[in-house]
Amino acid sequence: EARIWKELLATRFLMEQPLRLYAITLRHHLEDETRLAAKATLRLPMLGRQYFEELEFITAGAYHRLQVYHLRCAEAARKVAKNLEWIVDDRVAWFECNQEQTPNQIVSISGPRGKWVQARWWWDYMVRAATLLEEKPSGTTVMDSELMDEALGKASGCGFCRGRAFKELRTFAEFFASQVDKATAEILLEVRV
Repeated sequence: EARIWKELLATRFLMEQPLRLYAITLRHHLEDETRLAAKATLRLPMLGRQYFEELEFITAGAYHRLQVYHLRCAEAARKVAKNLEWIVDDRVAWFECNQEQTPNQIVSISGPRGKWVQARWWWDYMVRAATLLEEKPSGTTVMDSELMDEALGKASGCGFCRGRAFKELRTFAEFFASQVDKATAEILLEVRV
């Protein structure tokens, strides 16, 4: 039985049907596995989730607690996108962009770091990421290919950024994702087994 649970949690089942696995593990009183499945549900939007029979075996309270967990994680993830204090390397194209065109730059204030000037395409990426994180509060969200491609498409229009943006944004997105996952890991799902 332990081998079966290990395979379920390590396979595509966890990636493709985390809500179903949440219901199954909760029904079988497997607290650690339930938390792991709940964490995996963060890659999915909270609304519009698919119905399946296993949902009939959990209480409305259990489902409500999962929704509360999702909302708390969404708030933590959004804060990562909005508060730039976690950014340790400011030697990247979007902070060093020297294009004189005012519409291409944004000025923001972020905690003790003071004033930052950043390229508009990167700011747009961060704003869009914050919005998407409210729906899917997972590090994978900020590395989504559509989100990245949109930002890189805009960056290619900047003479200064285009040569560095592809590599630097990918590296940044990995770090950004780790910060999102770190923030959501601090949120504890209430499990009643």
